[in-house]
Amino acid sequence: MLSTATTLAPMAAAQDVLAGGGWEVTLDIAFPTVPQARFSNDYDGARGGGTRVHKSTDVMGQKHWPLYAVVQGTVCYMTGLDGVEPSWGYHLTICGDDGREYDYLHINNDTPGTDDGLGGVVHAYAPGMRRGLRVARGQFVAYMGDSGNAEETAPHLHFEIHDDTVLDPYGDTRINPFFSLTAAVARGDYPDGAAVLTDPISRIAGADRVGTATELTAETFRSADHVVLAPSTSPAPAIVGGPLAAALGGPVLTTAPGALDQRVIDAVAELGATRVTVVGDVGLDPATLGAAFGLDEADIDVIDGGDDLTTAELVAYRVWEELGVTTPDDGGPAEPEAPAADYVGSALPWVGDVTEVDEAWLDVRDGVLDPGDLEPTLAAAVAALDGPVLVVTDDRRSDGVLLDGATVTTSALTAQLLGADPRDIAYVDFFLDDSEFDRRRFRRERHHPYDAGGSGDGGPGAIDLSWYRSGSHVLSARVTHHDGSMEEVHAVFSYDGRDGAGGVGGVEPPAKAAIIALGRHADPDRAWPDSLVASWYGAVRAMPILLTEGDVLSESTARALDGMDEVLVFGGTSAIAEAVVEQAAALAGVQPLRLSGPSRYDTALAVAQDLVDRRLVGIERVWAATGRNWPDATTAGAAVAEQGGVLVLVDGMAQGGDAATQAWLSRHAEEIDQATALGGTAAVNGDALDRLARVIT
Repeated sequence: MLSTATTLAPMAAAQDVLAGGGWEVTLDIAFPTVPQARFSNDYDGARGGGTRVHKSTDVMGQKHWPLYAVVQGTVCYMTGLDGVEPSWGYHLTICGDDGREYDYLHINNDTPGTDDGLGGVVHAYAPGMRRGLRVARGQFVAYMGDSGNAEETAPHLHFEIHDDTVLDPYGDTRINPFFSLTAAVARGDYPDGAAVLTDPISRIAGADRVGTATELTAETFRSADHVVLAPSTSPAPAIVGGPLAAALGGPVLTTAPGALDQRVIDAVAELGATRVTVVGDVGLDPATLGAAFGLDEADIDVIDGGDDLTTAELVAYRVWEELGVTTPDDGGPAEPEAPAADYVGSALPWVGDVTEVDEAWLDVRDGVLDPGDLEPTLAAAVAALDGPVLVVTDDRRSDGVLLDGATVTTSALTAQLLGADPRDIAYVDFFLDDSEFDRRRFRRERHHPYDAGGSGDGGPGAIDLSWYRSGSHVLSARVTHHDGSMEEVHAVFSYDGRDGAGGVGGVEPPAKAAIIALGRHADPDRAWPDSLVASWYGAVRAMPILLTEGDVLSESTARALDGMDEVLVFGGTSAIAEAVVEQAAALAGVQPLRLSGPSRYDTALAVAQDLVDRRLVGIERVWAATGRNWPDATTAGAAVAEQGGVLVLVDGMAQGGDAATQAWLSRHAEEIDQATALGGTAAVNGDALDRLARVIT
């Protein structure tokens, strides 16, 4: 941060520079805080001893000054919602309706009147602020502070504007905020925080089912490395693909078999996805799909068992593998081996089980490790390396550094990529056992040092190993440079499956879990509603869906049930007979829990209430899918899990079949801020949307 920030003079002093365009364009935005704030044109100010430039504007002020939305849009990113502040501090992003992203960094982390760093989210964000919330221009969203690597500076807002259509002189798609802030000052455009969006009801719909899926993806995912693709002509493949997509960190898209929809191609490109997993039969081979997506054939996986029930079984195996909860004996992945050392950089050499160091070195600035801060043995190991290093620790609160080859005894793990030159880096992806751990491509400036715990799911901080099996694991950091070249650095460690006194993970979750839902019935209209809500539930809890017939347990599900730790059954006895549940219990070795109600609407409510009771989701946002037909909501599982909120079924024709849903929503009306209908008027007509609005407003 520059020490020369000054109060702005009137607009006339800046008229010449305001005439610029491109990355120096002047936008119509509100001022993000109170009029007493100060700022200067520090966009290209030197940071990190000259290793990088600022590429933002620091708006100087005082702790707990209100911060406002500069445009109307959606809160699409927040950190610290799990109670752990990331290394760069509390951070909120508004995805503006104008197509740009507005980032607020160093949001307050202190209890009022202190510098204790213990304020938590209640003193960071405005009440009710959450990912997915629609905000009005001028709405109060957060508090100014000095969190993250601004602790040693005066309180300020680090304000960024990202626009994919422009390119600044440093190769970044950013706009210099200075000119837009100056214009807001000249207009006196200072919000009072009272602005809110008055219409809590929205609809996500495309021209058809494929269009609705792509629109839903655009609404809920900013980026994703991996996408699940399913046929649009039947519900089961997309539905069982929901938990898999969530495990892979991406959405579910659909296409008509035999012809890849251009909208899907565009969506995959927009997400920046580099892998596609096909669930079911889309009538196209991997080579054709790879060519259409601009990917290699090897980047296209296909999971197709020839029928819906077998396909669900195969998807379940893949989900368990992605979560690392299976073993080689039950079809899981083999123990990982260290990758070949054919990249620039390598894993940190093992120089002892644990080397005691000062914890402060973990907060090293600019991603550059200073060997002088380390114990001599560790410093010598780092100095011997040519390139970045990946340093793994067992807990943020620990003084020990677990080096390559050591054993992790807690389910909390942190890692940072150090020694990399930030001027050369476009983004960093982290992988655990070849599965992408953190699905967000980090922007280089704001994520120094690069932190494997920097998730965009409100989960920065410790990596949770609870879902991973004991044994050897490989944590990798893939660095992508501006010229497109890549390098990787790896750390190999062992996890013993315990949670020691220094950990934060608590009791290890069940190692193997699944949901059983109806997948085949003489009346096709009965074979999808329970599995539809199971797709969402499974995406939230990382549980695959196994499909069965109602009066006899399918062979595919019976095969998959061996050695289960938790089994849920969705639907009442009219959907899945008690004899089927008893057979499943005998095979799984655990008694299944049934979530059900007298109708599909009641079952959906039982599923939602279970997640609410587990405190895994909130009721602030409701996603409403029709209970009459499936095409517009089969891809909702991963999307709703990504954004948060609850998924319910409504009578899309407003003929009263969803009385239980209406009553449940009415009871929770004070907790609901927003409701979103999935699909066009053929799915949820205007009357149904009006009924939804009346019951929650």
